Amino acid sequence: MGGDRLMTQQLDGLRARLADPQHRALAAFVGIPRVEVVQIVGLAGYDIVILDGEHGAFDASGMAALVAAGHGVGLDVVVRVPELRAQAISAALDAGADAVLVPHVRDGAEAAAAAQACRFPPDGIRSVHGAVPASQYGFRPDYLAAANADTACIVMCEDAQALENIDAIAGAPGVDAVFVGSYDLSASMGHVGEPGHEAVVAAARRVLEATATAGVAMGVMAPAPEATAGWFEAGARCVAAGVDTSMLRAGAMAAVAATGVRPNG
Repeated sequence: MGGDRLMTQQLDGLRARLADPQHRALAAFVGIPRVEVVQIVGLAGYDIVILDGEHGAFDASGMAALVAAGHGVGLDVVVRVPELRAQAISAALDAGADAVLVPHVRDGAEAAAAAQACRFPPDGIRSVHGAVPASQYGFRPDYLAAANADTACIVMCEDAQALENIDAIAGAPGVDAVFVGSYDLSASMGHVGEPGHEAVVAAARRVLEATATAGVAMGVMAPAPEATAGWFEAGARCVAAGVDTSMLRAGAMAAVAATGVRPNG
């Protein structure tokens, strides 16, 4: 597996699930930093919640509670960090996240740097603190020994430059999955606002091929929920089919339309 050619530890947690070619996980992005929203996502039947630290209104002080809320309803919790920065990655993992999603990774060197930031020495450069939420504040004595085996590194392919380097990205040591950010990728390819454009879909399939060759998972943001099953059938192991604000908007519009009335016009 491209993620761990040098690692002899048995994988665990989300990292192990992503390594399973038969694994299929349905994900939703959450940008509203509320425990209730995270719980609803889990209770609705999703497998993974992605807390969107790039576009959402998150801060470090509330992250641990949101992660705990996700775990409490059976979700794997992934944090999309704002950028490829070791401190941001460490903070998300210290809060208890099962994985980080690193945006705008454009080449193999950046992918390897993201993975290094996810792992404690000797496998990486993650800063060590033994009394954080992830370690149950020190009440989990095996945490430092086990964290490298169960902490997943997911990098995003969402730039045309990343497509040019996709084999190196997928094969970078320590990377567990490559996730296609269809919206930014469509913009980078000259098809702004068209994540379902045939050229963007073809590019995502190229990522799927590269990850299969490297032995790592592929994830993708489905341009519409109806596209989800097709991506799973093609071999994707994680498909994001929902964004909290979009689902709230759609539900609100449907509720208003169902009333048959518009009292204020």
